[in-house]
Amino acid sequence: MKTIDLLLATRYNNIGYIYCKLENTEQALHYIQKALDYTRSLPSNIPLISRIFCNLTVTYEQSENYSKSEFYWKKGLEHHLQSMPNNTDATVSLFQAVAITLADHQKYAESIEYLKRSLTICKNQEQILLFSCYKHLATAYNGLKEFQTADKYLQKAIEIAHTLSSIDLSPIYVDS
Repeated sequence: MKTIDLLLATRYNNIGYIYCKLENTEQALHYIQKALDYTRSLPSNIPLISRIFCNLTVTYEQSENYSKSEFYWKKGLEHHLQSMPNNTDATVSLFQAVAITLADHQKYAESIEYLKRSLTICKNQEQILLFSCYKHLATAYNGLKEFQTADKYLQKAIEIAHTLSSIDLSPIYVDS
C-alpha cells in the first residue's frame, strides 16, 4: 500500500468535505474526486473509500443531482458491505441513509427494502437505531398509503422512544 496515496486521499477527501459544508459544491466535487483518484493504488477494502462515496453523495444531493447522489449512496453501501463487518452500527446507518434518500425521492418500495435489511441488523444494535428504522419504515409505508402497516411501525418506534431518555417524539408526529 502506498502510504502517501492514502494520506493524500484522506486530505483531499477532508478538503472536499469542508467545501461541501461551505456549500461550494464545484470545489467539493473537485477535491473529493481527486481523493477517489488516489484510492486507485490502494487496497479496495479500506474504509476511506466508503467515506469518499458518502461525501460524493452528500455533495451531489446538495447540488440537487439526485440520480448521482443515489448512485453513490448505493456504491458506498456496496463497498462497505464488501470490505467491512456487516453487523455494525455503520452498516445500519448506511442502509438507513440510502433508504431515506430513496424515500425523499418517493421511491418508497425500494426504501422499504433497504430499511428491512437494516432492521435485520439493528435488532442486535442500539435501541436508537431500531427506533430510527421503525420511524423510517412508518414514513415509507405512509408514502405508499399503506396506513395500517405505517401505524404498526410507528407504534413500535414510539414504544422504543419511551425507553430512551434523549428522544424528542414531536418529529414523529409531524413527519409521519
